[in-house]
Amino acid sequence: MGREWFNTAWEQYRKDQGLVFQFTMSYAHQQNGTAEYSMRMILDATHSAMAESGMPLKYWANIVSTVVYT
Repeated sequence: MGREWFNTAWEQYRKDQGLVFQFTMSYAHQQNGTAEYSMRMILDATHSAMAESGMPLKYWANIVSTVVYT
């Protein structure tokens, strides 16, 4: 979570609702396991589709879009 949510009004709301924030290091996407898992699944499926279809590399973005859609 970015620091844009770190202010007095939000802090009071957070306390009232019983929410606990855990800030991560900037640009340390490795700290977000769920997002990393999703990205890995997308890339693995894309690599498989590319290898199986034999399509040229210029269609990489189209195959990624197809994988995400499916």
